[in-house]
Amino acid sequence: SNSSRFNAETMAYQTDKGTGIKEMIAHFGIHQEETLVIGDSDNDRAMFEFGHYTVAMKNARPEIQALTSDVTAYTNEEDGAAKYLAKHFLAD
Repeated sequence: SNSSRFNAETMAYQTDKGTGIKEMIAHFGIHQEETLVIGDSDNDRAMFEFGHYTVAMKNARPEIQALTSDVTAYTNEEDGAAKYLAKHFLAD
């Protein structure tokens, strides 16, 4: 998978962001129900399939946004992930 239709990415065999999340939660003893993942590209699909709470960036293509349970109000160039996390998880 790629982060853009205009580039190629190289990854280890049978490795993607989904397997990375699985390894991380196993290492830290986190439950899948406690995961939140945020992405904007095709290379985030496997992560969206595994994450419990899934969020697409505002600038993600519609077919990527359709895979998630929420969409940020801002793009990645507008610090959308940070603003989303602050709004939903930090006290005022």
